[in-house]
Amino acid sequence: MKASVDSKLGSEIKPGAASAKLEARSKPGAASAKPETRSKRGDASAKPEVRSKPEADTKPGTLNAKKKVLRIEQKTVGYGATTILIADDGIQFAIKTKGLKYYCLGPKWLLVIHNPKLNLAKEEPMRAWKGTSISKERITEISRSESSSSLYSLPGKRVKLEIAPVDSYFSKAEAMFRTSTRSAKKFQKMEYFVSDSIRLSKEQKLLADYVYGMTGAGDVILKEDLIDGDGKRFPIIETESIKEDWIPLSDWIYPKGYKAASWQELLNQKKDLEDAASILDTLYDGK
Repeated sequence: MKASVDSKLGSEIKPGAASAKLEARSKPGAASAKPETRSKRGDASAKPEVRSKPEADTKPGTLNAKKKVLRIEQKTVGYGATTILIADDGIQFAIKTKGLKYYCLGPKWLLVIHNPKLNLAKEEPMRAWKGTSISKERITEISRSESSSSLYSLPGKRVKLEIAPVDSYFSKAEAMFRTSTRSAKKFQKMEYFVSDSIRLSKEQKLLADYVYGMTGAGDVILKEDLIDGDGKRFPIIETESIKEDWIPLSDWIYPKGYKAASWQELLNQKKDLEDAASILDTLYDGK
C-alpha cells in the first residue's frame, strides 16, 4: 500500500488507552493478542498447536473478499465524525452526520457521493472536482511558512498560514451547525499538520484537498486549528486513531443500483439549507 504508517500513535489521541499500535489490535478485555494454542489430548509432550488468524481472502468475487486499507478516524467541526479509508487504488471519506460516503477510485478517479440510506448518488468526473473545493467559503492564502515537526509520534510538517478573514466554519451551507458566538468570529491565521508517513498518490491528494477545502495541502490533514487575534486556538480537525484494517471488498468498491440525484436530494435537507442560507443572506444554488 502506498498509504502506510510506520510509527505508533501516542495515548494522547486515544483517551483511556495506554498505547495504540497501527497494526492489528487485541480484543477488548484481553491482556494481549496471543495466538491460541491447543495440545493434543492425552499427549503431555506434544507441542502446542498454534492457530493464527487466517489471512483475509482478497480475491474479488469470493464470499469473504476483503480489502486492506489504512483507516483514519477524525472529528471535524464542519462534518463531525469522519472516517477516511485509503488504499493503493483509491480513497474514501465517510461523513456520518450527513450520511454520505465519498468514493473515488482509480484509474478514472470518478467521484461518487452516495447516500446509502436513500441509495442516491451524485457523480463528478475528475475534471469537475480537480483543483476545486467542496466548501462554499474558500480559504484564501496570503502567506505561509513550513517546518519539520511530528504529531502523535508521526514525522511530518507543520504549516502556518496567514489567510483572508474567514468564519469559524468553512461552508455557509453548514450554518445550521454553528453557534451564535462562533458564527460572528473571524480568523486570519491557520495551522495544520500533515504526515510524511501517509503516502498518497497525486489523485488521492487532490481528492483530500477537495474534501478538506484546502487546495494545496496535498495530504490528509491530521490536525488543524484556526487562531484568533489573541492567539487562542479553535480546533477544526482532530485525528483520533490511525490503523491498518481489513474491510469487506463490497464496502470499498463503488455502490451499485443507485439513482442519480442533486445535492438537494442527496442531503435530504433542502429546507434546512435554504433557511440557513436565507439567514446569512447568501445564495444556495442547490447543485
